[in-house]
Amino acid sequence: MKETPKATSESGLSFEFTSVTDPAHINKTITVEGKATPGAKCELVITLSSGTVSGFPKEPVKVADEQGKRIG
Repeated sequence: MKETPKATSESGLSFEFTSVTDPAHINKTITVEGKATPGAKCELVITLSSGTVSGFPKEPVKVADEQGKRIG
């Protein structure tokens, strides 16, 4: 797996990738895991190499649980 990006913080919220499928291929299952500030709304946007923004996932906004782990 490639090095994951550093945690980001804006307005007191943070997000850190903890696992990402590598390499990721179109038409294959990709798993992305992370840790966020508890209660944070997280949005996953997938941008293809062509620059096109994917229509997946169908429900891109999730909320982090009390531990900031399970986003659902």
